Amino acid sequence: MDPAQIDKKLVKMFGQACTRCIAEIVVREEDSAARRQPTPALTQEEIDLQALDLHTVGLSYRQIAQKLSVHLATAYARVQRAVRQQKEATREGPSDARALELIKLERMERAVMPVAKVGDPAAVRLMLGIIAARQRLLRVAAAEGLVVIEDNPYGFFARDASFRPTLKSLDTERVVIYLGSFAKTCFPGARLGYALADQEVSTPDGEGTLLADHLAKIKSMTTVNTPSLSQAVIGGLLVSNGCRLRPVNEPTIEFYRRNMRLLLDELDAALPPGRRAELGIDWNTPDGGFFVLLTVPFVADEAAVERSGREYGVLWTPMSPFYLDGGGRNQLRLSCSYVAPDRLVEGVRRLAAFLTDQATSVALGG
Repeated sequence: MDPAQIDKKLVKMFGQACTRCIAEIVVREEDSAARRQPTPALTQEEIDLQALDLHTVGLSYRQIAQKLSVHLATAYARVQRAVRQQKEATREGPSDARALELIKLERMERAVMPVAKVGDPAAVRLMLGIIAARQRLLRVAAAEGLVVIEDNPYGFFARDASFRPTLKSLDTERVVIYLGSFAKTCFPGARLGYALADQEVSTPDGEGTLLADHLAKIKSMTTVNTPSLSQAVIGGLLVSNGCRLRPVNEPTIEFYRRNMRLLLDELDAALPPGRRAELGIDWNTPDGGFFVLLTVPFVADEAAVERSGREYGVLWTPMSPFYLDGGGRNQLRLSCSYVAPDRLVEGVRRLAAFLTDQATSVALGG
């Protein structure tokens, strides 16, 4: 090769190396500047809970120490302190503590599942950790002699395509009674559901049997039998689809997903965050199904739903009948199941007008 060409090539390589070095220096400087930015200080309790969260998803104490930039002994102490705090919380309010843990578990699952499904090793390991946490929940229930009722009629109709294993699918201790419904996955008119109850029980005369068999006897004595026609129709659907209802439900699943997204979007457009905060209105963002629960500043009773229907042309369901202790007085439920999209948009517009007028009336003392 000609010496001049060699020189040119060396100059070019040197220039490229310099460019890479400069880029790396800039990135390091940006990282350093970002680290120098003041961040809101966490309380000691928040750091303890952060350590416990890391431990829950499978990180070792050494890895937790590295994540939190503390000594190994400090990481261990923080996790143990958080465990003690959780135990105290459980003694004081077990329902609240369990609800908090389930919320954290669901958030982790939604964040991890999309990357786990495409084979990311770290995400797969984390997903296995989440499943292990659910299994620990079932082991605790078994140790305490508790039965877990998993009521899952809307399991097919998640708002995204993430796979969520049921508790029953992980139940090796036979502590879960699983309830399902063919009214959602086949057609409502069948009014047919099912229970998976493989727990061993004893009859009054000491005979051993499965809980499912005992429930079937009780049902036959109270409602005689489930209509044969309904059973035959559902049985035919199951047989003709290889006993797999998810594929045949794909169009329905997608319809429900679109309607749920539309309902939430229209609510947000009609009552933006600032406006609904002024009015004292809020709602949940469900992971599936076709119901949205609203909290309102007025009593959502039969009189209110009558006024809503008569004056605004929109109906909803009061939630108080779903409570045994007088709760739900300020809650109402919306359904978006088989509502046509244009009617759904119009319904939200009318509902927003009713909610605004009713909330304003309450604020003015009306």
